[in-house]
Amino acid sequence: MPEFHFEAKDEKGANVSGQLNAESEREAVRQLQSQGYFLRRLVQEKRPSVAAALPSSAWRDVAAPVFTPVSSKAMSLFFSSFASMLAAGMSIHEATHHLA
Repeated sequence: MPEFHFEAKDEKGANVSGQLNAESEREAVRQLQSQGYFLRRLVQEKRPSVAAALPSSAWRDVAAPVFTPVSSKAMSLFFSSFASMLAAGMSIHEATHHLA
């Protein structure tokens, strides 16, 4: 559920700020109005990307290889070697283990 940060005024005119969870911006406005607030500002919190959530070394070592494209030449070499190993009688598990 998205999180929203808000700034509003209460019924006495005092400034109020905070955050709330709501299904949509419209629902957040309804919740605040039902509490008697006069909304001045409402901003939905942005979720950090995967890269921002991981430390840079973890991103480089773990996540980046998953998103790095593989060249056609590398794929061709992998599958050619894989096919040769299977034809030689290796199990899929053994062939994959040796190629990893």
